[in-house]
Amino acid sequence: MLADMAAIYSNLSQPTFGELLRRWRRGRRLSQADVGPVLVPTVHNSTVSCWELGLKHPSHKYFTQLLRLTGIPPELALGLLQGEVDHS
Repeated sequence: MLADMAAIYSNLSQPTFGELLRRWRRGRRLSQADVGPVLVPTVHNSTVSCWELGLKHPSHKYFTQLLRLTGIPPELALGLLQGEVDHS
């Protein structure tokens, strides 16, 4: 039981991919509208917002671009996204 609780709390403190994306963007003083046009094809700032909030996940073509842009390690990002998937 204690091990289960520890696992739950450790997952709560782990940032999501969207949180990492938001931290990266804010750290560079960029708006969501600044990020969209850098991607090919471009995306609207509302799409970036959905990624950051975890409402949607970027497709493979955007995911790879975001990893290159932000420097987030693929292993970390993939682990985070797998943890965000609802398996119910």
